[in-house]
Amino acid sequence: MSMQNTPGFETYAFVQRMAANVALVHTWPGEAAALAHRALDEGGTRTSLVGEDQPGGGAVMYFAEDDFGDDRLGELADELTLRGIGAYAYSLVHDDLADAHVDAFARVGRAHPREGRKVVLVHTFIHDVPEGIGATTWVFGASGDLAEAALALSPRFEVAPVREPEGLTALEVSHLELNAGLSRPVEAQRSLTQALQEAGFEGPVLMTNNATPPPTA
Repeated sequence: MSMQNTPGFETYAFVQRMAANVALVHTWPGEAAALAHRALDEGGTRTSLVGEDQPGGGAVMYFAEDDFGDDRLGELADELTLRGIGAYAYSLVHDDLADAHVDAFARVGRAHPREGRKVVLVHTFIHDVPEGIGATTWVFGASGDLAEAALALSPRFEVAPVREPEGLTALEVSHLELNAGLSRPVEAQRSLTQALQEAGFEGPVLMTNNATPPPTA
């Protein structure tokens, strides 16, 4: 099938903050990191390639001298989309709902693709829970793809869709099996990615450990 008849882009990118003044761009396929690096450079945004020698092809790092707001993440994604790389940017939003503190990822930027090619980013965060170690996975991508991914995951996982007026922004998956001591974070993530792959999805897979390290003797 020719690309002209296939919705979406040949290359996708996902922009996430890594520090107050640092953002990382993960591409799919991973080998396209150099392409995203050149696209941003052509638009006047200086970036660096990191981890090119690692499996998966590395990532693009944006470093600023000063801290930047979440709007800058959206601008980076918009620059890529307008240069032929379908890009999505996400920022972590803190809020209080019904007397409970909520952390959720929100999409930022204005030019993100409305259609995808079943390319999503899977990012698992390991964190503390009263029972010990827990994990939450976020799935990012096009709204239509996320709706289909939610259907594929819901029979086996606790899926909470994050919505915006134009459709789904992200999926939050709580790994309750860890709380019950039935799995480890890497096994939980592997089970989720396998379910997505069986449904025809692909894309970058990340894991961040925010759990408190055990005390040393």
